[in-house]
Amino acid sequence: MSWPDRRRIDPLPPPEGAFERMLESAAARRRRRRTRTLLSSAVALVLVAGGAFALGSSMRPSDHLSSTLANDGSTTQRPGSSEAATASSSASRRPHRKPGKTPVASASAKPPAPPSASTVAPLIMLRGHVTDSVGNALPGILVQPGVADSAAFVSRGSGTAVTDANGDFTIPCPRAPVYLSTWPLNQPRTASSIGDAWASAFFGPPTGSSSPVVPGCGVQRRTTALAGGATLTGVVQTVGSCPDASFPLWVWLEGNRDRTVRLTGLHAGDTFTFNGLPAGRHTLGARGETVELDLAVGEPKHQDATFSCPDVPTPTNSPTPTPDPSPSDTATTPPASPPASTSPPPVP
Repeated sequence: MSWPDRRRIDPLPPPEGAFERMLESAAARRRRRRTRTLLSSAVALVLVAGGAFALGSSMRPSDHLSSTLANDGSTTQRPGSSEAATASSSASRRPHRKPGKTPVASASAKPPAPPSASTVAPLIMLRGHVTDSVGNALPGILVQPGVADSAAFVSRGSGTAVTDANGDFTIPCPRAPVYLSTWPLNQPRTASSIGDAWASAFFGPPTGSSSPVVPGCGVQRRTTALAGGATLTGVVQTVGSCPDASFPLWVWLEGNRDRTVRLTGLHAGDTFTFNGLPAGRHTLGARGETVELDLAVGEPKHQDATFSCPDVPTPTNSPTPTPDPSPSDTATTPPASPPASTSPPPVP
C-alpha cells in the first residue's frame, strides 16, 4: 500500500480584483445599515411630533389663556410640561418585548400617584369687590353675568352669585358684561315690593356703569361702587270689580326688554314698589299699557297702574223648550156627516 505524498499544497492565487470587491461589499453593507437606522429614527420623530401636535390641538384655547394669566401674563412653560416630555421620550426608548412575554408586576411596586394640584391648569376667575360710594362693603348684591362671548349684555337668567359679608365675589370668567343689582333680571317675583336702596350698574368701572362693560379676569380683585337708587311706587287699580284677579307689573330699564324687573301676584288696591332702579328714563308696563317715566334719586316717583278686569264668560241664552201638548189637545173629533141634499129626486 502506498501512502500519499505529504508535501504542502500551495493555495491558488486569488482572482484579480477580489480584495477590492470584498471592500466594496463591506462598505455597501455599512451604508444599508446606516440608511435603515436613519429611516427608523425619522419615523420615530414623526410619530412623536404628530402625537405632541394632536395633544396640543386638543387643548382648549381657554386652557392656554388660563396658563398665561395664571403666570401674570408671562409666557413661561406650564408646570407639568417637562414631565410630559420626559415621559414621552422615555416611552419612545422603551425596550422591545418578545411576543408572549408578559411583564409581571412586582409585589413592592406602588400605584402611580395622582397628579398634584400644580399640574392642573388653573381656572380663570373674575374676582370682584362691591362697595357703596364711601367704601363700605355691600353684602347680598346679586352678580348676574351675561351670555358669554358677547360685548352686548344679554341676561342668562341663571348663574347668579351673591356678594359675601365683605362685599366680595368670585365667579368663573364670564367673558361678558356683569350686572350688579338687588333684584333678579327677567324673573318674576311674587311680591308687592322688590329691591333695595342701591342702584343697579355694570361691574368693571370704579363707580359702576350704565353701559355694558366686559371686565378683565385674573388674580387681581377689582372694586366697583354702587350709588343710591331711585324708587317707583303706586297703587293697583282696576276697571270694574275683580278682587280675586291677580296682575303682573314690569319695568323695562331704559326701555330695554333684556333688562326687565318683574312683579306678579298683585291684586286690586295693592301698593307696589320698585327699589334700586338706576336714575334715567324707564318704561312701566301693565298688561299692554305702558308709560315712560323719568326717575331720579331722592323722592320716590308715584305712578298708579290701572288694569281691566278679566272678562267673565256669561251663559248663552238657550231656547225655551216647548211644552208637550195635553191629551185633550191631541184628541181627534169624528168627522161631521155630510149635509142632507135639498134638491128634488129625479123624475123617472
